[in-house]
Amino acid sequence: MRTTSTTLPTASTPPRSGSSRRLSLLFPKAPRPPAEALADDLTSPAECRGARRQRHDSYRSGAVAGLARGVRRSDSRAGPPASDRSVAARRFGRVDSTGKAGDDALLIGTWNVQGRWSPAHRTTLQRHECDVWLLTEVSDDLELPGYHAYRSAALMASRRRWSAVLTRDPVQQLADPHPASAAIAMDDATYCASILPWRSCGSRAPWVGQRHADKTAAAVSTLDAALPPGPLVWGGDWNHALIGKEYSGSLGGRSAITQMLARRRLRVPTSDLPHQIDGLLSIDHIAVDHDIRVAQAERFTAEALSDHDGYLVETDPTLR
Repeated sequence: MRTTSTTLPTASTPPRSGSSRRLSLLFPKAPRPPAEALADDLTSPAECRGARRQRHDSYRSGAVAGLARGVRRSDSRAGPPASDRSVAARRFGRVDSTGKAGDDALLIGTWNVQGRWSPAHRTTLQRHECDVWLLTEVSDDLELPGYHAYRSAALMASRRRWSAVLTRDPVQQLADPHPASAAIAMDDATYCASILPWRSCGSRAPWVGQRHADKTAAAVSTLDAALPPGPLVWGGDWNHALIGKEYSGSLGGRSAITQMLARRRLRVPTSDLPHQIDGLLSIDHIAVDHDIRVAQAERFTAEALSDHDGYLVETDPTLR
């Protein structure tokens, strides 16, 4: 097993009883906040999880008090008309139509760290407190207190691995399903971080084929054959937008990806989130099982640290 185990969590990353935890976003016994109460500005760094807890605790107290007074929340906390709400406000609130919340939630993040590592990179990962990180272009120097890092064996460049999966608890690392991917098994599910071919990647290993679409199809086919059946979380730098204009990959490559998503019954909550470049959509994604409810998906900005922003998906319930 290729694993880098760190010491016990520090004060900034408290120990947890398991790989997933109840997140304060979800309150089974209280009304959910309206979407605009959950929104962060997608053009600014996402708030730290502690601040988010305070915000939701504050909202929950007000909601419960309103119920005690017999006041409907829509009467006391009416939001602006839908047409006036921000993109961020409309994007959040992705919950099951029944409004039912699970007992646990799982926060999954992906980020292409571009082979860099510094205290600022460490702080960025720590403040989001993800349960699982699906990282790409990972420096051999990366070490995150409170996490175990499972890296791909192959090098992308000197002291830079293609991908890595970071978890809070020690788990089983699987054989790399593709040289540019890393995978682990946790709680009866597989988690895989991948880089897929970009338009100018050339024909050197690990890519197979002449046209970009052929290289992507070959990589996706290898992944699909190697990854175990059953629940799957697949993320990383796919180098493809999944909707709209294709500027990094190819339409043929996109088709190969979407066909695998359909075969595996996966959906991609990050598909309509913005890229770091204005006017473009993300090429970094997180896919989860089609039957898993998604509480929210968001981008966090990472300018000056990487030419990729990071992306978070919060699920409800867990994949256990």
